[in-house]
Amino acid sequence: MNWLTDLRNCVLDASNDKKAAKSLHGGRGNPGAALIDRAKFLRDCWKDCSEDIEDLKIAACNHAANQVARELDIPTETVAATLQDAIKGNELTGVFSPDEKRTHHTFVYHGLRHLESITHYNPWSEATARAGRILSNMADTPFIFCGRSFASAESFLQSMRISPKSVSPSRADVARMAGPDAQDHGRMAKKRSQESLRMDDAIWLWGQEQSQPVERRSPAFEKVMTEALIAKVRSNDLAAKALSACSDLPVVHYVRRRGRYKIEQSSHLPRCLPATLASLRIELPVLTVAEIGHWLQPSSN
Repeated sequence: MNWLTDLRNCVLDASNDKKAAKSLHGGRGNPGAALIDRAKFLRDCWKDCSEDIEDLKIAACNHAANQVARELDIPTETVAATLQDAIKGNELTGVFSPDEKRTHHTFVYHGLRHLESITHYNPWSEATARAGRILSNMADTPFIFCGRSFASAESFLQSMRISPKSVSPSRADVARMAGPDAQDHGRMAKKRSQESLRMDDAIWLWGQEQSQPVERRSPAFEKVMTEALIAKVRSNDLAAKALSACSDLPVVHYVRRRGRYKIEQSSHLPRCLPATLASLRIELPVLTVAEIGHWLQPSSN
């Protein structure tokens, strides 16, 4: 038995979309609109599908491609191929390029996001799967790195945008902030460094404060970021379980800004999280089918 089979049976055993979402919600109150939308997608694509795992994946991919094709009046085969490109981490071009904001949003909103946990996972604070939310940089997952305490991976990242000479706030101040607050300070620091240093995104690496800053899009940054993610996972049992649940899935990182979805093709996460997994695989807990389902199935709590 696979967790996808359990998910299929769960949504199809319900008499309607709202009841299916309620069973996935599994908590107090009502499920949100996003969870009802996801339950509807799964019920529609799996209503005539067997319990075979590959059949379930193919049916979901085909249904996602059909939805995008109808919205954009583009051949289904073209959409299906682009979905596979996105899942493989290939750069999207043409009408599906992130620069084509309307069509790119439609591609993610009506297609890619419904395949979360089926073909990939998305480390985002608003992901529909628990694993994606806990593996997000924003998750409250404190850890120690280079002798300093960090409230989250986001706090770690944003603190490196703060110059070692800064006093208010200092790097250590931002390191202790919750993710959203740290992000605000980091973005302001980025603007200042763009003006004063003429760098796109200056980063002062922890442990190398006496060195010159490096660009965020650099191997040096990704190496240190991966080391920090390893410390995060080792320090947080929930993050370790989430990463274990995602161990067979690639990372595709997309977010919603100003009401539109966008794949973050420059994000470090599709490279740093697999590198973290490779370093920690033998240390991660072995999960049961039910535990994997807990982390990967759609939920709103």
